[in-house]
Amino acid sequence: MKSAVTLATVTTEFLERSGLAPSTRETYELSLGLLLQKYGSWSIEIISKQTLVEYLNNLSHLKY
Repeated sequence: MKSAVTLATVTTEFLERSGLAPSTRETYELSLGLLLQKYGSWSIEIISKQTLVEYLNNLSHLKY
C-alpha cells in the first residue's frame, strides 16, 4: 500500500526546487505557513481547490 503524500511534502519539494530567488522562497514560506499549520498533515489528494482558493483570498497582504 502506497502512503499518502501530504501537503507538507509537496510544499517542501516546491520550495526546494532550483531557480527560486531567496526573496521569492521567503515570501512563499511566509505565505504558506498558516496553510501548512492547518493542512500540512493532510493528504494532497483530499485538499480541494476551493480550500486553497479561500486560503489565498484571505491573505490580504499579498497580491497574486
